[in-house]
Amino acid sequence: MIYFVIPIYLFLNLVVLWCLNRWLTRAIPYMADHRLPSVLVGLVYLVLMFIPILGVVLKDSDFRFFCIAFGNLFMAAIGFFGIAMLLVPCLIRLFLLLSRKGETREARKQIATGKKAAWIVLLLSAAFSFGMNYYGMKNAEDITVKKYSIKMNKNAGGVKSLKIMLLGDLHMSVNSNPEMYERMVKMVNHQKPDIILTAGDFFTSTYKGLDHPEKYIAALKKMKAPMGNYAVYGNHDVNEPLLVGFPMVNDEDALRSQEMVDFVRKSGFTMLNDQVISIAGSSIQLAGRLDGERSGDGKSKRKKAAALLKDIDRKKPLIVLEHEPWEFQDLTKAGADLVLAGHTHNGQIFPGNIIVNFFNENGYGYKKVGRLQTLVTGGVGYYGPPLRIGTHSEITVIDLNFN
Repeated sequence: MIYFVIPIYLFLNLVVLWCLNRWLTRAIPYMADHRLPSVLVGLVYLVLMFIPILGVVLKDSDFRFFCIAFGNLFMAAIGFFGIAMLLVPCLIRLFLLLSRKGETREARKQIATGKKAAWIVLLLSAAFSFGMNYYGMKNAEDITVKKYSIKMNKNAGGVKSLKIMLLGDLHMSVNSNPEMYERMVKMVNHQKPDIILTAGDFFTSTYKGLDHPEKYIAALKKMKAPMGNYAVYGNHDVNEPLLVGFPMVNDEDALRSQEMVDFVRKSGFTMLNDQVISIAGSSIQLAGRLDGERSGDGKSKRKKAAALLKDIDRKKPLIVLEHEPWEFQDLTKAGADLVLAGHTHNGQIFPGNIIVNFFNENGYGYKKVGRLQTLVTGGVGYYGPPLRIGTHSEITVIDLNFN
C-alpha cells in the first residue's frame, strides 16, 4: 500500500487543481485569455501540495512537524472543496432543468458553465469547505459521555458490579492540544469509575512532534480509579512517517521509542503486553493484548488467543482489552467473556461510520458475537484531519453487572 500512497495523493490533488483552474478561468475571463495567472495559481497550489510530502521526507524538526500538521489541515480543506466543485455544478444543472423547461439543452448548458455559474461554484465550494472544517474541528474537541450497561452471567465473588471507564485512541499529535485532554480527565474523574481501561493509540505515529509533552503528562496522571489505570498499545504507538494519515514505512520499520514508553508510564498507565492479571481481589481476570499489526519492536508477534489465555480460570469473569476489534471467534474459544477495543473511531468522518462495519467484526458500540460480548469505543482523539463529522469524540462508561 505504501508504494501507492504518493501517486494517489498526487492524482487526487491534480484533479482538484484541474477543477479549480476550470472554474477560475470561467469566472475570470482574463485568465482564459492570458496564461500567466493560471500558471501562478498552479504553482501556488503545487507548493501547498508538496508541503505534506516534506513532512514525510525531512528529518525531525519543528519545520517537519509543521508540514505534517499543515498536511492534515490541507487535505481536509481541499477534500471538501473538491467534493463541492463536483457536486455544485450538478445541482446547478438540475435546477436549470427543472426551472427552465422552455429552453434548449444547449442554452441550459451555456448558463450552467457561464461566468455567473462559475462564481457560484467557487463561492459555494469555498463556503462548504470552510463550514465543514469549522464544524468538524469544533465537534472533534467536544467530548461526550457514552454509557452502556452490560450483564455478565458469571460470579465475581463479592463483586456485584464494576464501573469501567473505557478510553481509546487519544491520538496525541501535531494537531492536538493539552487543553482537550485536561477536559477529558475532569470528565473521567467526574464519573468516579472503579477502573480505567485504555485501548491503545496514545500517539499518532510520533512523540517528538508532540508540543509540550509534560503538559499532557500532567493532565493524564490526574485520572484516578481505585482499581487502577490499565492500557494496551495501538498500531500508531510507534514512530513512522505519515502522509495525510497513511503510513509510509513497512510494519517492521515502525518502532516504539523509549520516550513513548516513558511518557505512558509517567502518565500513570500500567501497560498489559500480552499479560493476564487479576483485579477486584482476584475475583475478575483482565487480559491485555499486543497490537495485531505492530508490536512496536519490529519483530515480535502477539500471542494467539489460546496461548495467552491458557491458564485462566473459566469460572471467573474474563475481560480482554485490545486495540483492534478482531479475532472474536478465537477469543470466544479461549474463554473470553467481554472484549473491549477501539481503533475504528466509529469512522470519524461520514460515511466512515458506515464503512467501518464492513472491515471490523464490530465497527462501533455494543455487539454480541455468539456468547462473547464486545464493545468498541469511538475514542477521544482523531487521526489525520483533526475533524469529526457524523461521529463524536467520546469517553465510554460501562456498568458491568455480575450474577
